[in-house]
Amino acid sequence: MLKDNPATQLAWKIRDIYRLHMQNITEVSEKYGLYTGQSRILHTIANMNGATQKELADKLKTSPASLATSIKRMKKAGIVEKVADESDLRINLIYLTKKGEKVYSDTLINFTMLDNCLLNGFSAEEISQLDSFLTRVYTNLKEVKSLNA
Repeated sequence: MLKDNPATQLAWKIRDIYRLHMQNITEVSEKYGLYTGQSRILHTIANMNGATQKELADKLKTSPASLATSIKRMKKAGIVEKVADESDLRINLIYLTKKGEKVYSDTLINFTMLDNCLLNGFSAEEISQLDSFLTRVYTNLKEVKSLNA
């Protein structure tokens, strides 16, 4: 039975941790008028201010078309702006607006506190071990994916 399989139990626990973390991220995001997923886009733009939509999509490992919807919503909310590249007017560069910079700054504080809660009570050695274990789990799952290709 699945419930007796330690690997299944661990997979369920990882899924439950992910869901709970995303619920908390969603609550913070909604306070600032962001849809779920846009916070990651916001933080990527802040770190790559002036990047093209393609460059942002590559960094986020998503398609430019998928990113376009979020960028359009964020532009409508006054968080980002598109500026034509002076050397090639066909290319738009994405920048945070003043409002976007404030939202980024505020959410960065909240997300950092939330992320730090994940590791409350862990020693530096335990954090290192956990990182190593999760990296191995990730690698194992990537190998399964390559076997299915």
